[in-house]
Amino acid sequence: MMIKAILLISCIFAFFSMGVISDSNQITMSQNQTSTWDDKNTTFTVWEVMLINNWNATITDLTITATTNFFCSKPSDIWNVEKVSDKVYHFQPYLIQNGLSNGENFTFGYINEAKTQATFEISNIKTK
Repeated sequence: MMIKAILLISCIFAFFSMGVISDSNQITMSQNQTSTWDDKNTTFTVWEVMLINNWNATITDLTITATTNFFCSKPSDIWNVEKVSDKVYHFQPYLIQNGLSNGENFTFGYINEAKTQATFEISNIKTK
């Protein structure tokens, strides 16, 4: 029984040592449409997404997942983030190295083959 308790405490300590934040409310996200055009019966819109760090720590990485209404046909249709897998992105290496301090913002953009903005979810926030 004592070994189980020690293992549990060790696991909890290890988890918090990694600096993972589960509360995505520590990031403010806003989107602004900067351009739109029609081509062959398809509407394209350009969106700028701003993330602001409201956490009391420097964020070194996070996962950005497009959950709905995300229609980017080419890898070049989203910029200033690094692709992890289909519709999943994270910070570029320079930002992972330097981090995003409290109050600082980070911007990425995308071209959507839709009239409205995509919905993104933030998860796996890591701090230093």
